[in-house]
Amino acid sequence: MKLQKIALFLFLLMTITTFCQTEKGSYLIGINTNINFNFDTNSIEGDSFSRDAGSSTEFTVSPEIGYAIENNFFIGLDFAFGYLDIDDKDFGYESTVHTISAAPFVKFYFSEKKIKPFLIASYGLGRSTDKTRFRLGTNELNTTKRKFLLLNLGGGLSYFFNKNANIELSLNYLKSSNTSENESETYITNRFESNLGFTIFI
Repeated sequence: MKLQKIALFLFLLMTITTFCQTEKGSYLIGINTNINFNFDTNSIEGDSFSRDAGSSTEFTVSPEIGYAIENNFFIGLDFAFGYLDIDDKDFGYESTVHTISAAPFVKFYFSEKKIKPFLIASYGLGRSTDKTRFRLGTNELNTTKRKFLLLNLGGGLSYFFNKNANIELSLNYLKSSNTSENESETYITNRFESNLGFTIFI
């Protein structure tokens, strides 16, 4: 009996999602990550010296959920979790930065074919926590907290495996402005970022 209930549930789910894709009234659930995430080792060389400049690790993961208010046109909410780690052993410097943000977005798919170009825009806010330490100095752990605003404008291509799932490749322009809780200055950053994502539609 339990197997029959599971089979019936899967059949109903398949029936519901067969006609979803990007039509009005459908939902999307996706996750994206920056392709240009870094795992770097660095060195510095001069005419008479060279030294290990340490290593760094950086990546961002962004889950999203949206709803189609019209065919191919979604509104939703995007969350982003970022991590940056820098460790310069020779200089005695280490730093870790954790970021979290939330941003409403609009997303529009073109075409009704398997390969769909799309545009996306979002604007939201977030917080970051930066912990730094100079081991060759006071060796104290300093913590800086910042608030930031983030604008994202991008576009790309999505390939639909079927009516319920796709893979997406995009190029995005990001502009962030952040202010420390202990400082009056505002730091503005502009950059381009390539993302790879996977989305299901229900």
